[in-house]
Amino acid sequence: MRRRKCLRSPFTGSRVATRYTKGGNTVHRLLAATLLLTAAAAHAQLPIKVDGADRPDQIPDNIAYAHFVILMAQSDEPSTDELARGQGALKKLDLAAADTTRFKAALAGVHKELEFLTREEARLSAAKAEPARIDRLRLQRSRVFDEATTRLKRLSPAGRAKLEAFIEAEIKPNVVIYGE
Repeated sequence: MRRRKCLRSPFTGSRVATRYTKGGNTVHRLLAATLLLTAAAAHAQLPIKVDGADRPDQIPDNIAYAHFVILMAQSDEPSTDELARGQGALKKLDLAAADTTRFKAALAGVHKELEFLTREEARLSAAKAEPARIDRLRLQRSRVFDEATTRLKRLSPAGRAKLEAFIEAEIKPNVVIYGE
């Protein structure tokens, strides 16, 4: 049985969900925090705009890469689950040693930055701060995703092809975009 969790896209503002099997992947702490920020959206009963399980070709690359970055960026002191998830993805990607080094470097520090921005957005939202401040944080978070994606795309041609195939086969089918 699959459960869906809502997440707002840092790019489009659309509500996005990632599916997780009940006994499968552990929800990443950063993702869990982001999901808490949008818990109200999860109950809004919005219609599904795009279901990646049915139409993965309609999931924008930037949203798929954002999900990948959230799932793969590890904290400074990763848990056993984080390490296992990272090692599992790297094993599936089957990157050359140089690309593995570039991959890890591309995501270094990203978790910490995203976690800070997510906490700050939650704090400002709870304090009913003006929307412009929250929008600036979302834009900043969007830049973090863009920069991480750009660094990930600097793999060798073979490594980049493997990464893109992984995004298409493993990430996009597990993304659902909700909207009106």
